[in-house]
Amino acid sequence: MKVGRRTFMKSSVAASIAAVNLQARPAASPMPTGKIGNIEISRLICGSNPFYGGAHSRDLIYVGKLLRHYCTQEKIFDTLELCEQNGINTMIEGESLSVRYRKARGGKIQALAMVMLEGEDVETGRTLMEKTRQAIDNGVVGAFIRGAEADRWVQSGKLDLIDKFLAMVRGNGLIAGIGAHDRQVPITCEKSGLKPDFHFKTIHHDNYYSALPREKRRSFLVDSWGPDDHDCIWEQYAEETIEFMKTVRTPWIGFKVLAAGAIKPQAGFRYAFENGADFLPAQVMPCHKHRKRSRLRPRFRCRYRQRKQHRHFAARGCAPRA
Repeated sequence: MKVGRRTFMKSSVAASIAAVNLQARPAASPMPTGKIGNIEISRLICGSNPFYGGAHSRDLIYVGKLLRHYCTQEKIFDTLELCEQNGINTMIEGESLSVRYRKARGGKIQALAMVMLEGEDVETGRTLMEKTRQAIDNGVVGAFIRGAEADRWVQSGKLDLIDKFLAMVRGNGLIAGIGAHDRQVPITCEKSGLKPDFHFKTIHHDNYYSALPREKRRSFLVDSWGPDDHDCIWEQYAEETIEFMKTVRTPWIGFKVLAAGAIKPQAGFRYAFENGADFLPAQVMPCHKHRKRSRLRPRFRCRYRQRKQHRHFAARGCAPRA
């Protein structure tokens, strides 16, 4: 079902939120789709970071290890099958996952590759062409440079690296995007004439207790891996991002919409869609039923964990705001 760009909000929010509770049954209503270039993409995209334990989890330091144990190859493939059953036709590629899934299960889900570098190459871009070629050879429909790299290259004025990336991806007939955590990335790229086929930019509100206080925020702080990056916020200036994205016609894939689990899907999806995002990647996992626990135990655990969280964030200057 094709829906006009940024006029689809009501149906997209309803269908996307419904798809979060994945079950092995046909979707109650068709998943809305849109187009980037000539590629039809579901408005909800399956994210992949947690499949590899790469989960931003704020103060919940055990989550990465938990996911690495939980996300076996079979569990990942089961999840992708459920995505397809619910109308999600696109995933974020990592480690040739889509290739292995299609070979093992015969799936048809298409992939957007996130091209990421390692170590010093994040700053220099030395292996950019090699990594981009690897992604293209995996049969993806598009690729985007990861936000960590794009943030640094814009901050240091290395826009030529982004230009080379876009040219290489497009030269192979694929759609090309630019990732970003900082609002200055899409602003600078658009003003410099670097026109991607899509922006892959964070969007979420900051109305949750562990969000970095506004007075402590500064440009290019997110994922900077420095002492002031507390890994507790990924969209520092949502209002400015929203206002700028209203001025461009480039499709916007909004990510980190749940702020690493701090925001409920109903609220996070609605906020992102209502404020201009066209597509949302999110980690969607199968729901499992568990035995009922006693009433006292979960309450105790929640209060104990909450006290630990408050102490943890207070020590980093990220205590709950009044």
